[in-house]
Amino acid sequence: MLCNYSIDWGSVPDWLAGIGTVGTLAFFGIQLRNEKRRHRAEEQRRVDEARDREASQARLVAARAAWDYGPSSGHAARITVRNDSPSPITDVQVQLMSRRDQPPSADLWETAEGLPQPVIDAGGSTEFRLVPPHQPPAPRDGMDTAAYDAPRKLFVPCVVFTDAAGLRWARTESEQPRRLVAD
Repeated sequence: MLCNYSIDWGSVPDWLAGIGTVGTLAFFGIQLRNEKRRHRAEEQRRVDEARDREASQARLVAARAAWDYGPSSGHAARITVRNDSPSPITDVQVQLMSRRDQPPSADLWETAEGLPQPVIDAGGSTEFRLVPPHQPPAPRDGMDTAAYDAPRKLFVPCVVFTDAAGLRWARTESEQPRRLVAD
């Protein structure tokens, strides 16, 4: 034989020690990963709880729309804003927004009667009357009233307000309130 290679495989205790070391490192790596996951989940829970506390008053404010059509009232939306929270809300504004499944409308509805009430007390409500920029003609007997049902299908009421903590919120129908942050 030209080359005599002899491989020294070591002893059984050396092999067991090596396997034990690799196993220990794997165990600690898994434990570290699990601890990081637990810490992230705990931090996310704290953030969610803080966000939930922030929105507690905003969830108790709602806007509902009723629609008026007729020769005397014209085409208008009556939006009732109700504050069921234990604190007043301020800087209240209402608007009609296009529903999610409809293209956005370029028409802006305006407050028809007086200025909006800037404060709604705890447990109180206020009604706003909004009119479209262009009034459709009043319906006549036998006339198709589909145009008069369009706003109900196209628009949803939205209330924007400031809560007792000074945070600005927007709430549309039964959706969760969205916090508005100034840029």
